[in-house]
Amino acid sequence: MEIQYIIIKFSGKRAVLSTGILNGGYRENISAIFNHDAKAAPGMGCQLRPPLTKNI
Repeated sequence: MEIQYIIIKFSGKRAVLSTGILNGGYRENISAIFNHDAKAAPGMGCQLRPPLTKNI
């Protein structure tokens, strides 16, 4: 199985808006980002769980 990911390191701090399940949101002190393709094989996609909290 081939691991597919990308890592980007910034030259300084950046403002980032993330939709990640863990620690998602708006941050202004990000120095690097990464993205990982979690699909193990064709037809075996990653299923998102329901939100852990409700929006108020």
